[in-house]
Amino acid sequence: GEALKAKGQALEQKKAEYLQFQETLEQRAEAEYRTRITPITDQVQTIVERLGKEKGFGLIIDIGTLNVLYLDPAQDITNDVLSALARGDD
Repeated sequence: GEALKAKGQALEQKKAEYLQFQETLEQRAEAEYRTRITPITDQVQTIVERLGKEKGFGLIIDIGTLNVLYLDPAQDITNDVLSALARGDD
């Protein structure tokens, strides 16, 4: 009866504490990762942009993720596409 109910509540409390602890650890790990990695990725991005301009590249992509790392603004056709859409072009 009551003893079993109390043990169940205690177990639920421990479970909640554990989940909170786990979440706190994950948040700390994520913050630490960002603190260490962000300066490196910022430096890489700066170098990629500089080299893209120096070497006259129109586009540099990360082959692993297919993310665009550098796009020469002259190569950006976004406004042309939007204009064509507004005109109803196909």
